[in-house]
Amino acid sequence: MTFEQRLCRSWAVIFAIAGAGFLVEPDLVAALLNGLADGLGLASGMGAGRDTLWYPLALSLMAVLVLLAWEAGAPAAPPLAFRALLLSKLASTGGFAWLALTVAGGWWLCAGADGFVAATLLFARGR
Repeated sequence: MTFEQRLCRSWAVIFAIAGAGFLVEPDLVAALLNGLADGLGLASGMGAGRDTLWYPLALSLMAVLVLLAWEAGAPAAPPLAFRALLLSKLASTGGFAWLALTVAGGWWLCAGADGFVAATLLFARGR
């Protein structure tokens, strides 16, 4: 198994764990992010209520990310799986950066996390 395949499979597991946490306790996830933002001196204000349109959409995206990352880690993975995974992480990095600039600085935590995922994918692809 190549480094890229192992990395994609590892991200699949991490996405599954993060998605499960968000499924079970979205408010706790938001509270932890807000606490970290406050501790770093960033303005908090991230929310994740179950009673919004965005909750099921976020859960569906996490499920698709798990599948894409797992498939991208397969020995004969279709290139589309990797490209779709990378596109998602780049798009969310940009979206979180926009929220950080316009809503609350705490969103830089999410932009940094998804940007890190995108960077590792690009690094692995270049090896």
